[in-house]
Amino acid sequence: MSNCPSRIHLNKREMELQHDEQSLDLLSSEAHIWNHIYSFINSMSLKCAIQLQIPDIINRHGAPMLLSELVEALSIKNEKTQYVFRLMGMLVHSGFFVKQSISTTEDNDDEETKGYLLAPASRYLLTEEPLSSRSLVLAMLDPILMDPWQSLLGFSMKSRSLNSSSTNQWPMIQGLL
Repeated sequence: MSNCPSRIHLNKREMELQHDEQSLDLLSSEAHIWNHIYSFINSMSLKCAIQLQIPDIINRHGAPMLLSELVEALSIKNEKTQYVFRLMGMLVHSGFFVKQSISTTEDNDDEETKGYLLAPASRYLLTEEPLSSRSLVLAMLDPILMDPWQSLLGFSMKSRSLNSSSTNQWPMIQGLL
């Protein structure tokens, strides 16, 4: 009875479901790894926006700001517009800016387009904001603080113990101890 057609069909279906679950697990695992590999893009995009003073420029504009207006305010050549577009796309995706539909009238032709506005989080990136996080972002993403993380393997392979109260990990990471 164990070789009846319905039992064979059930085993085949169970195997297909198990294969589908394994495929989903593999895909999910790969996505998890990729998220870690590329997560620096969010931080570097935020740093770039602060260095270019994009939050301040959009705030001073006082209304949704078109990409062309932002590029002009940044004094960037028009050929570089695509890079500003990509940067702003990352920052919108990360929740620092929002895109809002606006109507413009040029040559008596109503054109529906999108402009950038500050999101609540970007208010903490403004120069004049008393609780601004600009300095913290720039300090934590400075190469002086980021570079030691590139040597984490060397740090973990050192024979010195981190349990010692006299051991400072940053000189050790930098190979000074």
